[in-house]
Amino acid sequence: MKKNEIKLLACNTDVLSNARLLRILTAQHIKTEIINTDAKYLIWMVAAHTPDFIITDNNLWNKYDAINLIKELRQANNTPVIIWTNQASEKIFAAVFHMDHVLYIQNTEDDAMLMEFIYKTIEESDLSG
Repeated sequence: MKKNEIKLLACNTDVLSNARLLRILTAQHIKTEIINTDAKYLIWMVAAHTPDFIITDNNLWNKYDAINLIKELRQANNTPVIIWTNQASEKIFAAVFHMDHVLYIQNTEDDAMLMEFIYKTIEESDLSG
């Protein structure tokens, strides 16, 4: 699959992170939809639009954290998830460490590092075609 055919859904509570993410991914020609809403809507969006992968924050609205979100998403499909967060959490890291198709990274100013994780997700998910 070509990069411009990959559909990424991003949900983050931080508007500045969303803007940065959109800028980075647009420059890489990755089709990206950014939503700034609650976890329930994100779950609906995944079901309705079947993205190739998801980037989300650790903490979402409606008392969801990444673990709860992934558990609910896994009931419907195995969409790869990157947890990209400003708030490091050993609990979340430990919980997702053994999950398939989940990467956990702390938000840094290093765009190249973020893209490395995104490309790793694409390759591991067999989206690189």
